[in-house]
Amino acid sequence: MKAVPISHSQEYLMQRCAEKINSEVFTKPYTSIGFSIDQKIIGGVTFSHFNGREIWASIWADSKKMFTKANLRTMFEYPFLICKVQRLSSVVRRDNEKSLKLTRQLGFIEEGVTRHCFENTSDGDGIRFGMLPAECKWIPKEIGHG
Repeated sequence: MKAVPISHSQEYLMQRCAEKINSEVFTKPYTSIGFSIDQKIIGGVTFSHFNGREIWASIWADSKKMFTKANLRTMFEYPFLICKVQRLSSVVRRDNEKSLKLTRQLGFIEEGVTRHCFENTSDGDGIRFGMLPAECKWIPKEIGHG
């Protein structure tokens, strides 16, 4: 089975993302994209904190099947081709090895430590990541910007 984008409500997808990443709900405005197999949501991304130059991404997955080339293109087209941001940012709990590995595999570059940004962890620190349009391997370079 192939994972495909879904059309659940933005609020539902955002709440699901917040639950999966163990975060408070996102403040508006935000945009969420979910992916499903056989009508079952298996992952998604919520974009938030858009300021014209930058947008933040929170990505979650219950299945690796979410990470097809087509879905990754859909996921990264939104910030870089629709919003036309100059950078995509994310922060991952320092003790979340699976998410750190995934974030690096997606092509994000580690930029530093964001101290005490998470509650309910041993030290509360997060690793800050960024990606520029030219660094994104999921969108064609000829239609990217940068």
